[in-house]
Amino acid sequence: MVGIYHPTDKAYNGVRANVRFTNGVAECDIPSVIAWFEKKGFKIEEEKPKAAARSKAKETGSE
Repeated sequence: MVGIYHPTDKAYNGVRANVRFTNGVAECDIPSVIAWFEKKGFKIEEEKPKAAARSKAKETGSE
């Protein structure tokens, strides 16, 4: 899953390309849709899997 960030409107709430944005942010895991947003200038960020993040927190004692 990746995070997709609206390039100009951080408060955008709505749907673009069948992806729902809330406060300028959406999540998607469809490669062709992600590529479309990237081509249109949206910022794309890989999200860390939650289970891996929890494991790492336990290892470092920060949980």
